[in-house]
Amino acid sequence: ISRNCAVFGRWDGSIQCAALNQKNMLVASVKEIYHKNEPDRRAYVTCVEVNNGPSAKEGKIGSVTGDDKGYIYCWDLKKAELVMEIKVSMQAILFCSSDFKDVIICYDKSGCIWIIRNVFNMFDNTPEIELLVEFKDTNTPITIGRLEAIPIKMMVDYGGKNVVMVNNHKVEVFSYGKDTKDKQFQRVYTIDLPAPGTTTDLIFKSTFEQNDTWMTSQDELAVGGNGLMLALLMKSGDVTVLNIRSMEHNLKPVLKFTPGLVHNDDIYHRMISVQMNQDIPIICEIAINSMVLVVGSYNGMMEMYDPYTGELLRKISDRTNKNLKMELSHRLVPISKILLDERTCSGVVIFDSAVQHFHFGDFYKELELNKKKRRNLGRLVREGKNLEIKNSLQDYEYELQEEEKKLAMLNKYNGELSDSEEELEMALAMSVSINSETRGSR
Repeated sequence: ISRNCAVFGRWDGSIQCAALNQKNMLVASVKEIYHKNEPDRRAYVTCVEVNNGPSAKEGKIGSVTGDDKGYIYCWDLKKAELVMEIKVSMQAILFCSSDFKDVIICYDKSGCIWIIRNVFNMFDNTPEIELLVEFKDTNTPITIGRLEAIPIKMMVDYGGKNVVMVNNHKVEVFSYGKDTKDKQFQRVYTIDLPAPGTTTDLIFKSTFEQNDTWMTSQDELAVGGNGLMLALLMKSGDVTVLNIRSMEHNLKPVLKFTPGLVHNDDIYHRMISVQMNQDIPIICEIAINSMVLVVGSYNGMMEMYDPYTGELLRKISDRTNKNLKMELSHRLVPISKILLDERTCSGVVIFDSAVQHFHFGDFYKELELNKKKRRNLGRLVREGKNLEIKNSLQDYEYELQEEEKKLAMLNKYNGELSDSEEELEMALAMSVSINSETRGSR
């Protein structure tokens, strides 16, 4: 899913696309796109990547998918048709990623990382396929099926030209820069495997910074080297932060700490004591950007930390929402997603069927104050405009009355207007005057 559309892969190899507007509401019917040459193809879609940038024009690639036969497909979502299919591997494609400008990067079931170039060239788009490296791990074998979870995660730093592979105990970074001196330069961060029968020290989740740093070219002259942070959440609840753009072969943690929720989440510990299931990780979600690091537990519990020092900044939520309290009082519902704003202290948390927004800080206090000022200002402006209109209307009516009087006077003294009462009064006055003069002469 992207800001422009949502794309769904199907078991028969086709995709479904639904357009979204800027408010992320469905505004168009769902389009179903098949393979033109092979409409009955039965290779199911294993991964989907959608362009999250500006909406692509007709003829441009808007989505990339992979299937279990080793093919990569490029789709034009505007015209609802297949643009290109590329045979990459004999194995199923597990992950595919693209910046929709230069490269497509994919990872297959055999452990090979493939770089596909020249796909987005307007004049000659003959694909150039290159095997970057093999990333295999005998400790985490890969099995693929309709309901299988893949124990490996692939992320791409397009700004630094790095492919980041994460499994349950290792982070490896491979450079894919075509013209750089450090091509295929490898960086590693390894966690010692725990004793047999324990899993508390394994990597549970990993995530990049939630901003556009991974799409921004690295400026090594900038203070701090313009790094890119990768947050690792262990199954024990510990958090490790790495700078994957570091040039050290053995990556060293920028930060390692244990969130307070590990010890202070009373709801979790009470539920665990009842259910007797120690396998459930206490911290189930993590998010990071350049300002804050947020960890989430169950039923909406969240805390915010400084991503460089590990200092607790504040508790985002320390109790279950009252509207969901009855529904969640007897079970643990893990937080499935935390989304952070790039510029402000705000975000969205998703757990179960609930979606909640949180915000805080001086920015929002000023925003609320400005909203009140705008409301008061709007009322004053409306009152001022009403008074101005009323005065203008009174002035206009007065001018009309004066104009009518002026025209009546002009018509009267020009003889264009006859007033019988006034003429009668003048005739009587003249008659009285003439009679008085006649009597005086006698």
